[in-house]
Formats: sequence, C-alpha cells, structure tokens
Amino acid sequence: MNQRVQKLFLAKKYPLSLVSSNQNNGIIKVENNLSHIYKLEVSDYHGNKTSVTIPIQYSNQPIKILNKEQKTNYFVKSSNDYNFTKDNISVFIPENTFYEDFYLNFEVKDNVLTLQDDATPVHSNLNITFQNDSISAEEREKYFIATLKGGKITYNTTKIKEHVFSTWTRNLGQFQLVKDNVAPKIKSINFQEGKWLSKQNNLQFTITDDLSGIKSYNGYLNGKWILFDYDYKSNKIVHDFSDNLVIEGRNELKIVIMDNVGNSTIFESHFFRSQKP
Repeated sequence: MNQRVQKLFLAKKYPLSLVSSNQNNGIIKVENNLSHIYKLEVSDYHGNKTSVTIPIQYSNQPIKILNKEQKTNYFVKSSNDYNFTKDNISVFIPENTFYEDFYLNFEVKDNVLTLQDDATPVHSNLNITFQNDSISAEEREKYFIATLKGGKITYNTTKIKEHVFSTWTRNLGQFQLVKDNVAPKIKSINFQEGKWLSKQNNLQFTITDDLSGIKSYNGYLNGKWILFDYDYKSNKIVHDFSDNLVIEGRNELKIVIMDNVGNSTIFESHFFRSQKP
C-alpha cells in the first residue's frame, strides 16, 4: 500500500500561503522531568476529522539517525540559484526552487541525467538542457526529454533550438533525450468496416502511443468534425451518435491521431446506418 508521510515541522519558512506554523515552526523542545501530550488532527474538505494524541517524554538515549544525509559536491542553498553542467547536460535551478538546503545528487552517466529523486519536494520549475550536435536538423523534431522511472518513459514538453533541447519541470529523478519515430496506434472496439451499425449508439476505439504520448485526436464523419470523448485511463475514445451527424446509408469515417513529436496515424473507413426504427 502506498503511504504519504507528512512532516510536521519546518526547517525554514515555506513560501506557501496554505502552510502556517507557530514561532518554533513545529519544532518541539523536550526538557527533562517534563512530559507533553500533543494532539494531531486531520480533516478533509467536508469537515470529517480524525485525531490522535501523542505522549512525548524526555529520554537520555542517543538519537538514532536511520538515513544519514549523503554528501555530494553540489550543496544547494534554497535561497540561491545554480547552474550545473556535465557532459553537455545542464540544470538551472532558480532561487527558491526548493524548500530546504541540501546536498543535491547531480550525476550524468551514459547520457542519463540523475537529479536527486522524485521524493524531494520542489516549489517551482527548474530547467534541464541537453545539447547534442550529432542529431540532424531533419531528426530533431522527433526527440524529447523523457523522465525515466521503473522502465517507463514519460514525455516532458521540450523546446528545441538548433542542437539544444530544454524543458522546465517540477519533477526530479532520471532524464534522457529520447527519439520517437513510431506513430500512434488505433484499434476498433465495436466497429467493422462496411457493416450496418443501425442498432449501435456509438463508435468506440482505443488509441495508444508507446513513447511521447497522445497530443491530439480528431474524428470526421462525412467530412464534418465530430466529437470523441477520451478516457485517459482506458485509452478509449467514444463518439455518440446522438449528435445526429450520421446519415442514412453509407457514412465515411476518418480519425487522425497525433503524438507529442508530430507522428500521426490516419484511420479511414466506412459503415452503413439506417435511421428507420
């Protein structure tokens, strides 16, 4: 089960209006011969509340640090801006991008950028740049900066200027310059070419793209644009015949799918439909 951990103290003031604290920023001073009882209360937007009381007592036992901070060559103070570069890969961090000062894991290996991890909170966007002089002008539009996680590739909106590829992101983790020259796929769910669809209420298809992801989808019925509803989770697009654009007899169908780097797939077919009950 996935769990979310909420830290209840601030190392420094956060620039967030939804976060408030006392003069100690949530840091509890525990003194000898004194005991405290703290109450933690959590509520949702509908006013439902759950609370727990936590007894706190002073102890002479040494502090156990379960995860020691890994020191690197890149210590980031949140109030400053930074520009780190290695092997034609650069990261620009504007001031106040992070909430706290920490040692940043910045590494480049085999053209993969490792930038800390995705568990580190980020307040505002930072800029990642890849420079690759070996990519021809004709191929550049097919490349994008991808986030790598668990074998999955996620598209980041990428700006291209000559040999430089850049993106602004609020996510950390691993990044790589990826080429996508594979067009999206479209598959019918309840449609067969040339069939009579008089008893159907809609047209259903699945659309997928393995790399950069779907950017746009457009359907046309007898030359007129039609509405398709898109369910991102199931990759399904559905057109409802209730818009009354279907005609008696033969209907020409065209669907155009485009991914985020411009690869496109065109599906063209026809079906028949009777308007009579």
